[in-house]
Amino acid sequence: MIRGRALTQATTTAASPWRQDTLDRTLALVNYGLLFGSVFFAGIPGLVAVIIAYAQQNEAPARIRTHLRFQIRIFWVAFGLSLAASAAAMTAALLAAVDFVQVGVDKTWTSFSVDLARLVVLSDLEHLRVATPVVGLVVATILISVVTLLWLIAAPAVGFIRLATDRAIGDGALKA
Repeated sequence: MIRGRALTQATTTAASPWRQDTLDRTLALVNYGLLFGSVFFAGIPGLVAVIIAYAQQNEAPARIRTHLRFQIRIFWVAFGLSLAASAAAMTAALLAAVDFVQVGVDKTWTSFSVDLARLVVLSDLEHLRVATPVVGLVVATILISVVTLLWLIAAPAVGFIRLATDRAIGDGALKA
């Protein structure tokens, strides 16, 4: 009986590091899913993923730690790109509002007519003008948003694949 108990304790103790590594790996895989899901849920899952990554970063094994750092990097790059897109959109809206006030309410809105039966918008564009910076900022907003979307799809996918195949992220990982 004592011998069986010692054997069970030795087996449990030997399995603990493997079990902990599996738990850390699973949590990192879930984080990649959360980062990918942040595209569809306004970034909230990404916020949860980065909090988990920061919390687990110092306790995880070295290979998993590279993935947690990569997840943190994914979040902050996406956050920065989102801020840039938001700034461009708000600047475009502000410039359009200033332009709208300069042209005048009457000249702008009286030139529009909407035919709901045919779903056609007819307008006299002679009085309506859109400043070139506004168009440029709208295009920049769209491009930055697309880059952010692609980043939030591709980067977690690459990290997930590398982790699923037991490869780390980083300089040494490129040689493996």
